[in-house]
Amino acid sequence: MNSLLEIIDDLQEESKEYLLDYFKDAPLWILNSCKKIEVPARQIIIGEKEKIEYIHILIEGTVKATDYRMLDVSYDFFWFKAVEVFGAMESVMDEAAYMTTLITDSPCKFILIKRSKYIEWMKQDSHALFLQSAIMTKYLLEQAKRERIFLLMQAKDRIFILFTNIYKSNNVNGECDISLSRQELSNATGLSTKTIDRILRTLREEELITIKNGRTRISNEQYAKMENFIREKVDL
Repeated sequence: MNSLLEIIDDLQEESKEYLLDYFKDAPLWILNSCKKIEVPARQIIIGEKEKIEYIHILIEGTVKATDYRMLDVSYDFFWFKAVEVFGAMESVMDEAAYMTTLITDSPCKFILIKRSKYIEWMKQDSHALFLQSAIMTKYLLEQAKRERIFLLMQAKDRIFILFTNIYKSNNVNGECDISLSRQELSNATGLSTKTIDRILRTLREEELITIKNGRTRISNEQYAKMENFIREKVDL
């Protein structure tokens, strides 16, 4: 128990408050079974359709989720920051396998809980189950809304949404490098690599992105222009 509380106590205030609330009624055997791991950037921690052995609670860093749709083509990218609980949705839904592939986008720290123990805990702890259910419902509603909007958007708008989402999660001192390849940008937006190249040329000409040392970079000012452009069309 002390070990878990020490881990939580070292976190930023918002994450600390959430996890203390999440675990406040947890039985001692759950607190004692938790362990912390550290994972370097760009590592696959969970594969789609893999059997769930552990629930991963992200407590530090950024994780990228890739959904594979028709023909095994990666269709969507999402970025998650702490605190996120991976594997909980599937476990509560009585699914034995992960629904998505998760990749560390930066060095990350996780709290791990055995799936069998997690399910047993959720069955006993109505408070923790309520918090987890609220998170799941909000996530599913937001994703359904996002996908409906995304399908109706023009190619340039899709790039704007992707870039602004990446900026919000990964900017440092008002700047953000887009580290995705042309193929990854294609996967994330459903656009062809030829269309991606054309849009990036246009954005560079319009000074909405900067190419520096072969990397695409977005400043806070450029991000604000893209965000305002999107908000004029939809309320995301």
